[in-house]
Amino acid sequence: MQAAARDRQQLLLGCRARSTHGRADAASSASDLFVAEAARPPFELLHAIAGEDQMRVRVHKARQHDQAARVPSLHIARKRGLQRLRRPDGGDALAFDQHGAVLDEAQLLKLSTDARPVRPGERHHLSRRMQEQRPRFLPIGHPPLLAEYPTSLSARAATDRMPSRFEVFARRGAIGYTARANMSDQGERKGHTHGIEDTVRAYAAHVFGLDPCGVRVERLAGDASVRQYFRVRLPDESHYVVARYPEPFDPATHPYCDVTALFLKAGLPVPKLFDADGERAMMLLEDLGDVRLQNWLPAARPEERRAIYREAVGLILRIQEATRLAKECGSVAARLAFDVEKLDWELRFFFTNFFEKHLGLSLELERVERLHAEFLEIATELAAIPRVLTHRDFHSRNLMLYRDRLYIIDHQDARLGPPSYDLASLLGDPYVELEDALVEELIEFFLKEKARVDAGWRSAERWATFRQEFDLMSLQRLLKATGTYAYQAAVLGNPVYAPYIPRALQRAARVLFRLGRFPALRETFEEIIAPALLEWERVATEANRQ
Repeated sequence: MQAAARDRQQLLLGCRARSTHGRADAASSASDLFVAEAARPPFELLHAIAGEDQMRVRVHKARQHDQAARVPSLHIARKRGLQRLRRPDGGDALAFDQHGAVLDEAQLLKLSTDARPVRPGERHHLSRRMQEQRPRFLPIGHPPLLAEYPTSLSARAATDRMPSRFEVFARRGAIGYTARANMSDQGERKGHTHGIEDTVRAYAAHVFGLDPCGVRVERLAGDASVRQYFRVRLPDESHYVVARYPEPFDPATHPYCDVTALFLKAGLPVPKLFDADGERAMMLLEDLGDVRLQNWLPAARPEERRAIYREAVGLILRIQEATRLAKECGSVAARLAFDVEKLDWELRFFFTNFFEKHLGLSLELERVERLHAEFLEIATELAAIPRVLTHRDFHSRNLMLYRDRLYIIDHQDARLGPPSYDLASLLGDPYVELEDALVEELIEFFLKEKARVDAGWRSAERWATFRQEFDLMSLQRLLKATGTYAYQAAVLGNPVYAPYIPRALQRAARVLFRLGRFPALRETFEEIIAPALLEWERVATEANRQ
């Protein structure tokens, strides 16, 4: 984008925007967007004066519907071509270095330059105020902050062989990554929330007919989405959760309202929805407390872990049993599916965000073509499996312990998919470490429960087929999760999810070895991924010694 500043200088700004659901009708699914004129959305030129160019960035308004493009964030672009600041006076400096144009997608923020001339070759940098507001980005190619955890090995892979570096990586007994803080979400972006909290307070007071002064507001740790969560306490000490969305929505068609109604009708434990105010872009939900399954597990005894995971598998089975109900109700969850396009897009999302954004690599064309062909093969095979209702993100961070039972959260993206999808998400969950024996027991428990109610699941052949499907689904799911973690770290500057990248890739390597397929992907693990993560381990270990 070019913005004249009293004919004295020009600012050329690139912007990356990408859909998060992979449908062909997404406005920004095909490629990164670069806006050519300052007067065209999503940019608006505020004013231009000598030494200071100000614009504001507006985010796509239709993200609440899965069929429309979702622009999770807008940032100054990072690499070649249009991503440079060019000045007629010969000054030519990069603007991309760890700068984000948008801190909070629900706000319109000014992107300003310091009000002073820029000398040739000098970096044209964001104002001090914006630097203080924006999240910190992890430099490309720099080892992210990583947490220390053990990694168990699969008994099924113990007697087999694979290429040396791949073998070292997949069978690693422990990875010595360390982090400055634990994973209690202390590292998540906080932003400037004082004004937002006032808005949340006013909304809660409106719903309950109270004086806003009597409502207390506490910001809660969020997830990998653009939503924000707050706990509100009323004068009588009752408490609720307010979910704040980035844009106004229609409660009659919003996926969260739709899927919550479906799950409640099916008797599934999800937080009750007390109010949805589309104009204010807020919802009032039941407060389930603060105990995620992920946080509960470390102190649990083995028999408690076993019982809680059997309960979780039982919830997956109940979600699948609601497939017919979802279709009868015309739920949005029955109109969306993990088809070839969606599954393939998720794998390409992994490729872009892990290799290009997180590692800063540009792979050779022949390797890229082979990888994309294998991604399509994986997607095609999984999409051909008869579909059932799935949660889509069923893991330990989306299961809450409340009043001695599990509750499901973050269910708005439910859709049809393979029967193995949610089970692969739960048992391959990079957020936790499960014993191999427990994983095997839970797979068998799932199969027995399916066979108990469906004769088609009672043959040994069906069980063997499902295990193959489970491995393939686990591979796709782990690569997709890695792409999400890399996107959060490298693009959004959120380091919370970076520690889970090595664990997800180790598990993907084990599954890939077990499958014995996809040579291009295996070669890439051996030649690129394994050495990179082992080098990160070495650097982190040396840093800890110092």
